[in-house]
Amino acid sequence: PAMAAFHAISGGMTESAEDVWGSAVPYLIEVESPGEEDAVKFSETVEFDRDALRDTLTAAYPDAVLGDDSSVWLTDIERSPAGMIKTASLGGVTVSGMEIRMLLGLNSADFTFETQDNIVRITTTGYGHGVGMSQYGARAMAQNGATYEEILLHYYPGCQLDLLENREILAED
Repeated sequence: PAMAAFHAISGGMTESAEDVWGSAVPYLIEVESPGEEDAVKFSETVEFDRDALRDTLTAAYPDAVLGDDSSVWLTDIERSPAGMIKTASLGGVTVSGMEIRMLLGLNSADFTFETQDNIVRITTTGYGHGVGMSQYGARAMAQNGATYEEILLHYYPGCQLDLLENREILAED
């Protein structure tokens, strides 16, 4: 059986398991996921007070040097093909986008940020880790007439669908 990972909204393209979890899975790769733009949390902007954000970040990363110009706190950003921040330098400390996502409670690791005065605005695209099937992408495919087989084979390329007739195998797991 396949590991059928899923998430809410990919933001237009799913992530590979390798980019998110560090281990490649042949069928958990990037695939296009159009039609999600109408999802409520497709894009979301959250605001942080600059000083409170600095306190949160330096508590988690005490070696990070974060000056008054918050626009340069996150540099050397490396993104996955789907847009997620894989790694970045946070005040001289290498961090992953997933670490920042979890620390700040962001919807995804596909985010941008801007600063204005003492406010840092972070805008995320997508919701969840982005690996496997996008629920809103699958919904869009179904609304456009795709069958469940077409949807599953799209999000888990290279897999095959088979009927499992021996239910005892499932009971062992």
